[in-house]
Amino acid sequence: MALNYEVKKRVFGFDETKTEKYVAQMKTLGVVGFKDLCDEVSKIGMAPRGVVKLVLDGLIDTLNMNINKGFSVQLGEFGCFRPGINAKSQEKQEDVTASTIYRRKIIFTPGF
Repeated sequence: MALNYEVKKRVFGFDETKTEKYVAQMKTLGVVGFKDLCDEVSKIGMAPRGVVKLVLDGLIDTLNMNINKGFSVQLGEFGCFRPGINAKSQEKQEDVTASTIYRRKIIFTPGF
């Protein structure tokens, strides 16, 4: 797999030194839309486009449903999707509530 990346300068450290270092950052070539994805799968899998769309829509719906319930979803060797959150830190344990969560997300871990 070819990786397209660019070199970016980043500031590391949250102290007074503000260390600057360079790091590789992924550079995407664009976005493959859902329609194009269905067309490509249809050509490779030799299934009608309507069937491919129906199956992918069902996969997306069940993926969202299970992640919203709190489950991780393993898609074979492709990888695993799991729910995640970002939350503000608090000084005391009792101050941590649902209102400190400011972002829900889906974390993808690729398979091998």
